[in-house]
Amino acid sequence: MLLLKPFGAQLLVLMSAVTLSACQMGTSADAASVANQSTEASWQLPTTPQTWQAMSRTATGITGDIIVSRDDIVFQNGASIQIKAVDQNLETGTTLYQVTSKNNPVLLNGNLLCGEAPVNYLTLQRSEPGQAADLSMTLYYYPETLRLRDLPLSDQSDTTRSICAIYNYIQ
Repeated sequence: MLLLKPFGAQLLVLMSAVTLSACQMGTSADAASVANQSTEASWQLPTTPQTWQAMSRTATGITGDIIVSRDDIVFQNGASIQIKAVDQNLETGTTLYQVTSKNNPVLLNGNLLCGEAPVNYLTLQRSEPGQAADLSMTLYYYPETLRLRDLPLSDQSDTTRSICAIYNYIQ
């Protein structure tokens, strides 16, 4: 009976440790699952086209309303650009897209999207609830590979690597 008591205590401690470990594994697995779901949900690109109404003066006068899909943006006058997602910051709700079409579409009132040169990259940033605009689109001239960590651009006077326009929309 004396041998059973220490063995029983050790067994109880061992079983408690296994149970606690299993609970912790379940908790961290559940937390990881939720984190993965929220990350995946945030990363998902539009599966159906999303229509955004021009809100800022520049958006109203140049792009008009836009329709954003996984592969392109169509402007109010029917002109479009092709895009490809290349980077995302889940904390800020910002997705960086490379503009894969090399056209510089003529938009409302004969305006060009971003001056004379074609746009290389753009970001779409969803705003937090309660902000003035729901979506901000920032366009860039940037001939090399661009990633979100490179933004904001450090040399604002470099005309070969610069922001060329910002447009705001609501949904």
